[in-house]
Amino acid sequence: MSESPIERELKAKFGLKKVMVVPTPENPEENLLINLSKALSRYLNLIVSDNDIIGLGWGRTLYVCAKTLTIFKEVKNVKVVQMCGALSMVDKDIFASEIPKRFADAFKGKAFLLPLPAVVDDINVKNVITQDKGIREILNLGKQANIIIYSIGVFGHDKTLSRAGYVSEQQVDEILAKGAVGDMFWRIIDRNGQICDPEFNSRTIGVELDDLKNRDYSILISGGLSK
Repeated sequence: MSESPIERELKAKFGLKKVMVVPTPENPEENLLINLSKALSRYLNLIVSDNDIIGLGWGRTLYVCAKTLTIFKEVKNVKVVQMCGALSMVDKDIFASEIPKRFADAFKGKAFLLPLPAVVDDINVKNVITQDKGIREILNLGKQANIIIYSIGVFGHDKTLSRAGYVSEQQVDEILAKGAVGDMFWRIIDRNGQICDPEFNSRTIGVELDDLKNRDYSILISGGLSK
């Protein structure tokens, strides 16, 4: 498939292996997510092979992709693993467990879930939780994932981290003052992709951003003006 000028420009600017740009529909949000899902389906049908381990993030974009994922390729022994904790503190559905289950179903593989909160109150609590044998095995499986698929969230008031109860209104203001613009795997980042709040980051459960490097495929799927 030939590349468009904007795909070539983005690939060169950010040093990426591949860029796929989808058209913006007239009826925005939901249709855009469907277009993103179709692009992801096409790409995964090309790259996924037997015995691959697919690591996943969470959120609305990936949920729509999971619901509409269309896989024609026959592959064996594909594992799908949740890469970060995501239980909401206020019962807000962020689809954390549904996403890996649906991806695993699409590939006729097996899903491995991480039934933990995204962020805990104390780093000592995190250390105890992550030493549990079962949890450690899932975290280690995530480290073995050769394909990682994730989105990026906008950080701010009434955004996912705030709505899920992990940061207070005051904390949002404080972290925004440090230059926060978004989050990936619950890791709050500035415009250069650097961690904004090391203390908050130390209490976050899941893949570290540095772990996204050196994989066969590290796939960011995102769209919309806010992102």
